[in-house]
Amino acid sequence: CNDIIREEPGQAELSCAEVWARISEVIAECASGTSKDPVEAISTSSMGEALVPVNAKGKICGSSILGMDTRGTSYIKELQGVISQEDIYTITGNIPGPGFSLANLRWLKEKRPDEFKKTAKFIPWADFATFMLSGELASNEPLVNRTLLYDISQHQWSARMAEAAKLDLSILPPVAKSGTLLGKISKKMAARLGLPEDPLRPEGLQTPLDALQRRPLPD
Repeated sequence: CNDIIREEPGQAELSCAEVWARISEVIAECASGTSKDPVEAISTSSMGEALVPVNAKGKICGSSILGMDTRGTSYIKELQGVISQEDIYTITGNIPGPGFSLANLRWLKEKRPDEFKKTAKFIPWADFATFMLSGELASNEPLVNRTLLYDISQHQWSARMAEAAKLDLSILPPVAKSGTLLGKISKKMAARLGLPEDPLRPEGLQTPLDALQRRPLPD
């Protein structure tokens, strides 16, 4: 993709403002063709590792580091010196690697401290879209599992993983079950995008949901 920022070895980032602009354009285009069959609800899904940094006012304050970015590799090695791969797998259900959000967050904390400090929350893309549409902030387990910071047994952010990674869990969003009704599209966004003020539901990770929607319909 020509839009991926690759200005240094291992870098892979996207402009959050540009991506949101394109998401808005697609939503508006789809909404424009639904006058005879109005939208009744919207659900969101996305890649899980890439996060959107927003400040305390809910404004974008940096770029989104993708899962293919490898600059955080050394921090995964450091992590494994503190907590075993077996324990990481038991807690998160994942084998550690540089593609997870944990590595990118740690890299950002060390290499871009000013940007990191001004960020109030790092939000998965699907949840950022929901936040922009409704003002409601929540993620879901399929997405947060890709951060390498979520305890799949306790169904909550893992204090042990965060401590081992030298990260503060306060920078991450609350977690709701997939399909939870979060709220309605704000009047401002409904008017801007040509949508009714419909309910919003976070669903999950892009790849499994894509596979689910492609399965054959029952007879």
